Amino acid sequence: VVLANYCHEYPLQGKSIHKEVEPRLTGNEVAHAILWGTETGYLWNKLFLSDKLKQYRHLVKSGRNFWEDLVLTTLLLYNAKKVGYYPKVAIHYVHHSNTQYTAVTKPEYIDTLAEILEDFEKEFEGTKDRELKRAFNYLKMRIFTILAQLPIRYYKAFRKPIFKVEWALFPHDLRNTIKYFAYSLTQKRYTAWFTTPLYKLAHTLHHQLYEKKTYQA
Repeated sequence: VVLANYCHEYPLQGKSIHKEVEPRLTGNEVAHAILWGTETGYLWNKLFLSDKLKQYRHLVKSGRNFWEDLVLTTLLLYNAKKVGYYPKVAIHYVHHSNTQYTAVTKPEYIDTLAEILEDFEKEFEGTKDRELKRAFNYLKMRIFTILAQLPIRYYKAFRKPIFKVEWALFPHDLRNTIKYFAYSLTQKRYTAWFTTPLYKLAHTLHHQLYEKKTYQA
């Protein structure tokens, strides 16, 4: 596998955001980083052997247009024997209109993300890799932060077993504890109403303290 640097282009604002891939020793480490959200799961800045891609073509589902590359790239990297890096910008991703990064969350994402989690569970069934389990558990929290933007009537989806986030495998620092508390409120109908204001507060604090300014297409 070869990973390359890339650039997000926002022509309407005249902005370019350069992204560098962090060199890691193994594909296993890159796969963990993708699940944790510290590395991107994009397909378009990665080069794979065609025969390896064909092995996982069953994961390419018709109609899946949100995080459709995440499950594929994660599995390919997790099983990769060697990872190389191209230190220059190889891809310019031009944002002309709304994408999954700029559009609002849609209710149909619930089923899409549930299917992606099911694909992961099938592929990693029986694994003894605890770090992989922790990273996969955190992926579920990342999914929660996306779906939590939906109206409260959709919060019952968080009570499905496929979306369950395990506290024992979750980071216990302050920021993540707040996230988990917001998630735990959705597990009961009578407390789910408090999730939205808490989530918005946590999101605002995270944006102010941790994230740099982003741009809309």
